[in-house]
Amino acid sequence: MEFFDEKDFEKIIGQDFDDIPDGVVDGTQYINMFQGIVDDLSMLDLNDDKSRILFMMRIINHIDHSNEESSYEVISALCYHIISLMGIGEQMHDGFVKQYIDSLYVEVIPSLKTESGSMPYWN
Repeated sequence: MEFFDEKDFEKIIGQDFDDIPDGVVDGTQYINMFQGIVDDLSMLDLNDDKSRILFMMRIINHIDHSNEESSYEVISALCYHIISLMGIGEQMHDGFVKQYIDSLYVEVIPSLKTESGSMPYWN
C-alpha cells in the first residue's frame, strides 16, 4: 500500500510555492523531534559499530508509537538530513551521489540480500 498516489505527485510538481499556503500547523513537536535527531547525529561515531546501532535505536525512540503521524514526522526529518548530506557531498565531489548510489547497488544491497536469511540480533 502506498501513502501517496500519482495525483499527489502531480500536485507537488505543479505547485507554486510562492502562492499563499492553504493553512498553518503548530510545528513545535516536529521541531523538538528534529532537534533531537540533530542531537543524536552529534553523538554518532561513524567508526564505532555500537555507536551506529545506538544511533538507530535513538532514532526509533523518536517515534511515538501511539501516534501514527509521528513516524511520518521522523521519516521526513531523516529525509531532510539525507538530502542535505547528499547535496553537501555532491558540492564537495562532483558525482558523489551517483557513486554513493552505485556503491549501494554493487556492494551493500547484494551483501544484505546474501545475509537476509540470517541477520544477527541481540535481546
